[in-house]
Amino acid sequence: MTKRVLPVVVLITLTSLLSYKFGSAPTARAQTVAPAEWSVWATTHSPVNAYATKPGVAGVQHVADCIIADAINAPGAQPTGPIGVKLYDGSATTSPSTVLLTIDLAQPPFTVGGGQVHLCGLNLQGTAGRPMQLQIGGFVGSSPYLSANLVGHD
Repeated sequence: MTKRVLPVVVLITLTSLLSYKFGSAPTARAQTVAPAEWSVWATTHSPVNAYATKPGVAGVQHVADCIIADAINAPGAQPTGPIGVKLYDGSATTSPSTVLLTIDLAQPPFTVGGGQVHLCGLNLQGTAGRPMQLQIGGFVGSSPYLSANLVGHD
């Protein structure tokens, strides 16, 4: 009986080894890799807005994961209203564009003061092929410090 079973066992063993070797055996699925993150930022020391822009790429959809915006008023510079933070699907100066997020920070005091926005864990999706832009600015005094940082993935 051993002489009959031994060739069958050898045949099954060889078949399983060869199928594994040539990739026909069941295998684990490849692990999915998270998309690479990118970060764009801009600063200004003038009363003009700061714009952090991720340029549009044909067929690529930008997704905002985190926005960080800081505004510090210069000593003695009188602000005239709130500081605005806007995230655009597109850009502030071209059409078409859509505002994905708007935050108004309180008017900073006459002396040194300012405001900050640090929001992470977002999943704000833009339109494929369009740029994505974070803008900070508004009614600050004559020489503020403005910083915009946009973090996301494609």
